[in-house]
Amino acid sequence: MEVDKLDILKCFALAATGLFAGGSILINVVINPALRKLIDIEIARRFWKDSFYRAAKWQGGLWTLTTVAGVAVWFLDESSYRHLWCIGSSVMATIFPYNMFIMMPDANRLLNDTVIKEQGVNWVRTKLDAYDKQHMYRTFVGLFVFGLWLYAMTNGCMP
Repeated sequence: MEVDKLDILKCFALAATGLFAGGSILINVVINPALRKLIDIEIARRFWKDSFYRAAKWQGGLWTLTTVAGVAVWFLDESSYRHLWCIGSSVMATIFPYNMFIMMPDANRLLNDTVIKEQGVNWVRTKLDAYDKQHMYRTFVGLFVFGLWLYAMTNGCMP
C-alpha cells in the first residue's frame, strides 16, 4: 500500500491548525476568565506573564507549522480545492502582524514587573481584559482555518 505524502502533509497541517485553535480556545475560555476572578492583580499579572511565555512558544511554533504546511499543500496539491489551502495559510499569516501591531505593545508593558507601580491597578486589569478580547481574533482565525481545511480534505476525497 502506497502512502500518499500529500495526504500526510494535509493531515499534519490540519492537526497543527487544530492544536493551534484548541490552545487559543483554552486561553479565551479557561485561562483569561479565571484570571479575571482573581482579586490580587499582582498574582493575576504574574500568572498571565508565565502563561504568556509558555503559550508563545507553543502557539508560535504551531502558527509557523500551520502556515508553512498549508502553503506546501497549496503548492503541491492539484485538486480543485487547492485554493482553500492558500486562503487558509493567508488568513493564518495575518496573525503575525496582528500580534506585532495590535497585541504586543500592551503585552510588552504587561510583561514588565513594575507595570502596576507605573500604570496602576486599573490600567493593568483593563489591559488584561483587552488582551483577552484581542486574543479572540487568533481563536477565530484558528477555528476558521481548521474548518476550511477540514472541508477541503473531506470534499477533496469524495469522487
